[in-house]
This record gives sequence, structure tokens and C-alpha cells, in this order.
Amino acid sequence: MEWTQDQVFKLIEEYRERPQLWNSKFPEYSDKNLRQRHLEELSFLFETDIETIRNKIYGLRTQYLSEQKKVLDSLTSGSEGIISFAIPYQSDPSNLLISS
Repeated sequence: MEWTQDQVFKLIEEYRERPQLWNSKFPEYSDKNLRQRHLEELSFLFETDIETIRNKIYGLRTQYLSEQKKVLDSLTSGSEGIISFAIPYQSDPSNLLISS
């Protein structure tokens, strides 16, 4: 599946609305059946399979954490505060993934 930017933003929004998928402190996080149902809902919404949803979320989290590390490293490296790379999906910061 080829993801558009709008679809990615929508996926992030939908994922954030389901904390039992990503927040290990959430009581329902350990309920595998409930988590599976939420993944099925996402796969239905995006007309794709669960594995594609999982892979996209994994890729987005990896990308986000990598960019976050670059920012933190640049702040502690003694650089002049100039960040010379772009944070993906920066145009809508309210849709950033939650890092745990």
C-alpha cells in the first residue's frame, strides 16, 4: 500500500485515540484480544491488512525516534543550535507519535 501524507496523519490520529495499542501503563494494554480488535478496526478504516498497519506504525515510530535522537544529540553536542535536518511531518506537530 502506498501511503499519502493525509493517510499517514489519519493513521497517527486514529492510533493515538487507542492508547491500549501503545501505552503500556494503560490497563487494557495487556489484553491481546482488545488490541487485536483495535488493529482490525484500523485495518478496516484503511482498507488494508493488520500487518501493513503494524509495519507502518513501526516505521513511523522508528523514524520519529531517530529524528528525536538527532535533535537531542545536536543540542548536547555543542553545535550552535542549528538543526540541519528536517523532521518528517513537521507541518502538523499535533500528530506526532507518542514515544514511550
